[in-house]
Amino acid sequence: MSDDGRKIRAKARANWTIEKKAVKDLPEIEVIDAPPNVLIALCTQLSLQAWAMSGKPLPTYTRENMPIKVFRPSDNRS
Repeated sequence: MSDDGRKIRAKARANWTIEKKAVKDLPEIEVIDAPPNVLIALCTQLSLQAWAMSGKPLPTYTRENMPIKVFRPSDNRS
């Protein structure tokens, strides 16, 4: 990822609206009383549907080769 690309995306995010709310002011959420295996199955189903809507194929890389970047609290990210 180029530094110019980073700057362009940062400029685009500069006008994003941010709302700060207390937890007590948030709308109530639906809680599903289900065992963990059911909740994981729901997440899997939602993830597959999201990928399908993107029009992109599912990634085929292995877990060891996943494209990630780890940010530690000690990292200087300025």
